[in-house]
Amino acid sequence: MKRLVLLFIIFFTAVSISPFLIGEKGYILIAMGNFTIESTVVTASIFLFISFLCLLLLLRLCLGGIHFGKGTWRKITFASQRKAHKNFKQGVTSYLIEDYNDAEKHLIKSAERASEPSTAYLLAASSAQKQTNEDKSANIEYYVKCLLASDTKTADIEHVLVAIKLQIQLKNFSAAEQLLTQYHTNIGHDNRLLVLAIELAVNQEHFQQAIDYLPKAYKAKVFNLKEMYDIEFKVYQGHFLTVINEKAIDGLTSLWKTLSRKEKNKQSIVLAYCNVLVEQELPEPVEALILPLLQIDSDESLIIALKQLPIKMNTKLFKIVQKYVQKAPENTMWLSYFAFLAFHSEQLDVAIKTYSQLFSNTSYQNQQDTKLYIKALIQTNEHQLACQVMLNNLLVK
Repeated sequence: MKRLVLLFIIFFTAVSISPFLIGEKGYILIAMGNFTIESTVVTASIFLFISFLCLLLLLRLCLGGIHFGKGTWRKITFASQRKAHKNFKQGVTSYLIEDYNDAEKHLIKSAERASEPSTAYLLAASSAQKQTNEDKSANIEYYVKCLLASDTKTADIEHVLVAIKLQIQLKNFSAAEQLLTQYHTNIGHDNRLLVLAIELAVNQEHFQQAIDYLPKAYKAKVFNLKEMYDIEFKVYQGHFLTVINEKAIDGLTSLWKTLSRKEKNKQSIVLAYCNVLVEQELPEPVEALILPLLQIDSDESLIIALKQLPIKMNTKLFKIVQKYVQKAPENTMWLSYFAFLAFHSEQLDVAIKTYSQLFSNTSYQNQQDTKLYIKALIQTNEHQLACQVMLNNLLVK
């Protein structure tokens, strides 16, 4: 810049003194229509030089003013973002201390200007879900719409999963199904979508559709063994109840015959079928189904499930369990089930003797067995011993 100014000074100085050197002052004539301006070279040079200095000064002032204006504009522009960030922090804090009403208000205020609007909408929807407001459904619907992208191909899968889960919790099953179908096509296969598809089918009581999903769930290993057992039991039990309500017992029997051998050997499916039969007061088929399941090395979960079946004692079942007790007299699982069968078959002396043997192991504790033991003692007028069992149970607690 300094060099440029120096160059202009030299130039105008040369222009100013050149007329004197050649003996002629020279002049400048500017004509615009009827308007003319005449000036000597020296005067015009001085005028241009002063104008140039004024221009430099003006530019300097303007540049300083622009710089100041940018700073001010930045403060004005980002003021709303700072406020949104403050609201977001307040909303998250309220959410953590379980003040969901305040959390929802602050999070929605911050959503449009927040750096992570999707997170704000997610937490706002969760806050609304945890409240008891009657109009929370409409609020959550709005938050879900704001959460999801307009273009399904670019939507975040996590946002989709949350949206579907919220719709299921609100019992908006048709909306959940629409989202599931739409995003499953565009996003591609995802095991978490499969889990939600099964949950939705169960809630809609579309049990056959849920059964169709189960092989995929097994293959993808989306559930652990306990979860898979519970889901399979619930789905098949619902399916059996639907069939028996629509087609009576003949329809249910026909359905059971169409199941594969693998399905008929699954504990969860057999017990689901047995539960439905028991509700229909058909104990004989139940006993026939239970016997093949009982093995000396059967899992304890099977015995726990069998105790939930209100069936009358069967001679074959009683003898099989008695044989297992004789083979493994210290096995608490078989002792417990044998005493359970004896009690419900009104063989109270056998039940008391077996329970006495079972509780001789001081480390063994089971509330159901304790209650049945006390009931058996009371029914046989062994009140003092019943009180002792109750006292021992309280001391252990």
